[in-house]
Amino acid sequence: MAWYVNDAGDVVGMGDNAQGNAHPLLVATKGSAAFQVIDLGTLGGEEKAMDFTVIGMAINNQGLVVGHAHTAAGPLHAFAWTRDGGMVDLGTLEPGTSSAAMGVNDRGVIVGWAGASSFWGPDTVAVAWIPKGNGWELTKLADDLNTSAFAINNAGQIIGGYDMYNQPKGLRWEPLPDGKGWRMQTIETPAGFPFFYADASNEAGLGAGWVVPTDGSTFTKSIPAVWKPGDGPGSTGQVTVLATLANPAKGPNYADGMNDVGDIVGLSSDDSGTQQAVAWRIGAEGTVISLGLPGGEGLSVNNWGVVAGYGSATNGQIHAFIVRLRPECQGQLSNGKFQLTITGSAEAHYTIEACSDLRSPWLPIGDVTASDGTVTFTDPSPADVGARFYRAVSAGP
Repeated sequence: MAWYVNDAGDVVGMGDNAQGNAHPLLVATKGSAAFQVIDLGTLGGEEKAMDFTVIGMAINNQGLVVGHAHTAAGPLHAFAWTRDGGMVDLGTLEPGTSSAAMGVNDRGVIVGWAGASSFWGPDTVAVAWIPKGNGWELTKLADDLNTSAFAINNAGQIIGGYDMYNQPKGLRWEPLPDGKGWRMQTIETPAGFPFFYADASNEAGLGAGWVVPTDGSTFTKSIPAVWKPGDGPGSTGQVTVLATLANPAKGPNYADGMNDVGDIVGLSSDDSGTQQAVAWRIGAEGTVISLGLPGGEGLSVNNWGVVAGYGSATNGQIHAFIVRLRPECQGQLSNGKFQLTITGSAEAHYTIEACSDLRSPWLPIGDVTASDGTVTFTDPSPADVGARFYRAVSAGP
């Protein structure tokens, strides 16, 4: 299962090893070691096959991986992993025995939960691990039990939740001046949706998750939603419901991940009740895009539009996937001509467009097909055409 992808294309998640034990995993998708699986190891516990509590939950852009695994004594503990230092047990709050790391920012601040429960529940509290010296200092984010923090951006804004399994409320923490802690607020929900589960955030401070209607249970009638902060201190912001594949909505529908350029990913149930990995765009919340992965879920999306998640294979096994929402483009000069290399989906068709200043209309200058997923296009225009901007627009599969 692929749980998170950073901007370098590094993916973390979990999978079973040859002995049938679940381990946190890291996979780079670029460079000479692309798609070679790195087993991050464990904290000494005996891990069972497909144990989703043993996982790499997030990786920042410096390569710091956080997640959770069982200790030799049995309880679940949060961990941090680096290539140089390996896996470090982040500990828990006394007298509790368990903890989990859910998110990390590029400053190395880690968020999650800690407490006495074996997983997030009535005896856990939202926490942060703050870098200090060669390690981290553990601090509580809330006095209320049954809370957890899920994601933190580079400004220190944290998204999380309260009472996931019964009456979930979205929570947000705003950093106080001079690094003196955080101020917690409850995210207000729209009329008819009393409960909101907040799961992801971005650098603009937006949050993504799902709301639950008055007549629905926490998961079976969930509706994907995005929360946008309001203007000024004390504002509760606004929750906007996202479109679903079925209308009216059926089954579970979640928004699980978001990036800084307006992409949101998750899952939605279609008219038959089958869940599919899907995507949305900020500003076009009424449109849902199927990623063509029945039984799947998009869990994370980076700023290049690379989605990480999982899907069901034909044999019923769960497999990790990455998929691009748009092609990756790289340019270079060759013999006085500009060449554009496009990496996307195999057999995808693209129209190459150009403009002079980003204010003028985009004009088509050619069409290409990426037979094996990659294709190179040479601008046929004269060398003295002047400054140009280029983009590749999908013209269909």
